[in-house]
Amino acid sequence: MKSGLRSWSEGYEFCQAVNARPIVTTTTTSDYDAGGALTYRASTSISADARSKTTSIDWDGNGTTDTILTDGTASGQNGTAVNATETDGSGNLLEQRIVHIGANGHPDAINIDIRKDGANIAASAASIQVGSGIAVTVTGNNDQISLDQDSSVAVIGSNDKYVFMSGSGSGTISGSQSSSSPNVNNELDFGTSIDWNELWFAQQGNNLVVSVLGTTDKVTINDWFTGTKDVVETIKSGDGKVLHHSDVATLVAAMAGFDPATSPTGSGIQPNDPRLGDPNQTGTIAAAMQQSWMAA
Repeated sequence: MKSGLRSWSEGYEFCQAVNARPIVTTTTTSDYDAGGALTYRASTSISADARSKTTSIDWDGNGTTDTILTDGTASGQNGTAVNATETDGSGNLLEQRIVHIGANGHPDAINIDIRKDGANIAASAASIQVGSGIAVTVTGNNDQISLDQDSSVAVIGSNDKYVFMSGSGSGTISGSQSSSSPNVNNELDFGTSIDWNELWFAQQGNNLVVSVLGTTDKVTINDWFTGTKDVVETIKSGDGKVLHHSDVATLVAAMAGFDPATSPTGSGIQPNDPRLGDPNQTGTIAAAMQQSWMAA
């Protein structure tokens, strides 16, 4: 032979190779109006190993793909990761979700980018990390929620722990607005570099604002002063001291006549400021702080 297959055996092997190629299954769903015009079409392709699925959607039937949904699965010895991505017809990211399913078959980690900018909500069986600038509602008990810069969390549940680290900017916490009973045993923990005598308490409207002296970091707890259901029962400093919610009013009253430094160069009260007064002298801010904060 001058070209092509040189023998019967080679042709047989070629056919085997063609038949061995992975088969992709594609299904298409279409909707039409009463006049027979296309109004919607979705085409889904599933890989031969069923580990990936891509759905292309034409929402208005004009022949243009508007949304592409891609699901992918990767398995390892520690479990399975499922990646779901939504893009527009041009491939621009709209949303991404990654769920890790542990070896026991239960989800143990979730990472969601809902703003297509890398600011994620990362969750695991033990904790939830709220990314920069994201607002999220958490329902359930025994959650650990870490607040990033300018993030906001609304919680419906009990025995939850909020973690606020140095450099986290402005965080906002909201309680169980839809529940008639208070959140129980919730705790606000400040990072190891934020000591008890660096925390400043102020009332703004019905909200409690806890600022870190000499920084721009602060946590706002919405509707603290409207009743018991929106308070955080315990506040813990980075050096291990504990403040009960019933003692917060004492600190707010003692600090009301002074302004905290809301930046490293601010003119307000700074950490260890002489204006805090003598902790052994009744009526000073230092005395109120020392009496309210307890050892853990």
